[in-house]
Amino acid sequence: MLRDPSLGVDTKENPNVVKRSGEHLLALIDDVLDMSKIEAGGVDANPAASDLFELLTHLGIEYRYAEEKSAQNTEPAGAPALTVELLKELPATFIIEMRTAILDGDKSHLDVLIQTIGERDTLSARAVQQLADRYEYDALMQLLEEVVL
Repeated sequence: MLRDPSLGVDTKENPNVVKRSGEHLLALIDDVLDMSKIEAGGVDANPAASDLFELLTHLGIEYRYAEEKSAQNTEPAGAPALTVELLKELPATFIIEMRTAILDGDKSHLDVLIQTIGERDTLSARAVQQLADRYEYDALMQLLEEVVL
């Protein structure tokens, strides 16, 4: 089937997908059998050198890590530093609610507030989000206190 020139590229990929899926299923079955041997006490541990990078690559962790790093690097480089002046442009209710969310340790509520601020003022929202993402709540609280005073 792979050698048939009349088949499209997608069609030629299907047997490869089936083959990889079969290999994955076989590996899972082997793992289940190994676990049952371990539970029955029929397996002796034989330490051996192994390639951790190869194992992680096989498990797909390398790709997930690369995707996470890529998502972290999509932050615009021009995000402003958070200042009292930026915060003063926000309604007082947002300032009070942000202080309360930080004091209560309610990150999800703070995220909702930041998203709401972003609908009104993207610069302020990005600046607050950067501090929140870096867990710099003390610095954020200090700025919020200055706005309140």
